[in-house]
Amino acid sequence: AVVSTQSTGDPKKMEFPLLGQPIQMIPDKSPVPQWLMDRKQEIEEADAFLSCVTEYNAAIPPAFTNMLCHFPPASFRHRPMGIITYSMGSGGGLRISAPLKAMVTD
Repeated sequence: AVVSTQSTGDPKKMEFPLLGQPIQMIPDKSPVPQWLMDRKQEIEEADAFLSCVTEYNAAIPPAFTNMLCHFPPASFRHRPMGIITYSMGSGGGLRISAPLKAMVTD
């Protein structure tokens, strides 16, 4: 049997605070909100990722970057990730594909 679960990480809906320190750099995790620790665990347990991001002024949107930077890059490693980008410009989001890939695989 194939089991499929989905989760949406929307920085606008989840209201990530402005990054002060990524989770992996916080020695005592007690001040980290539980919803953020739950999201980290969900990311680490995922089989794959699908990222759909618009290009914003030739860059990854700041809110999306802020959201991703809360989690260690190792959280995304060794699993497939589909990256969908789009833009009103002629490149269709091409300018953010490589930086986004580097963010989650570095």
